[in-house]
This record gives sequence, structure tokens and C-alpha cells, in this order.
Amino acid sequence: MVDSFSLQLGQRISNNRKKSGLSQKQLAEKLGISQQLMANYELGQRRIHARLLFQITVILQIGFETLVGLKEKSKPGPAPKLQQRLEQIQQLPTTKQKMVLEFLDSFLHQGFQNR
Repeated sequence: MVDSFSLQLGQRISNNRKKSGLSQKQLAEKLGISQQLMANYELGQRRIHARLLFQITVILQIGFETLVGLKEKSKPGPAPKLQQRLEQIQQLPTTKQKMVLEFLDSFLHQGFQNR
């Protein structure tokens, strides 16, 4: 029987795992469990042990309170791919950074006008 806490916890684990760019199999391997058991946890079909909850917070770099639903993140950061692109742009020379920003500004301006 699936209880609402386990279901919501599983959804938070799944969402945060995806934000971290990990597959279900990769997270399961880091935890030393099978992918099937990880799937059961994410679907809320199995209750997760406290030891694993702590390991998940370390691997996914999130707070325990956030994971168990006591405290929601105030504002999510950029998606991992977007964050990677931003870091790449920061490595460009200033003139190229300005070109990228001008292109983005123009693109976004046109996008908002075409709504």
C-alpha cells in the first residue's frame, strides 16, 4: 500500500535526482542498491531507510528538510545544462560575452513580441 508521505518523498527524490543529472541506475549504484529498489522508492512503493535518506541528501547535495518536505527550496537554480552553459560563457573574453548577451537579448525580445 502506498502512503502519501512515501509517494511525495519518492517524487522529491526523483525530481532532485534528475536536477542533479543522475539516472536512476547511477543513484542506485552510488547507494549500493538495485535499480529496481530505487524505482520502488521513487514510486513510493517501499519505505526508505533513514540511512539511505541521509546518503541521498549527500549525493544530491540537498538538505534533509527539503528532501522530506519540511522545507521547500525558496528558489530553484538554473537547470544543470543551463548552468554549464553559463559557466562556459563566463570563460569567454569580455567582447564575446557581450556578443552572446546581445544575441540573447535580441532573441528574447523577439520571442516576447511574437506571443
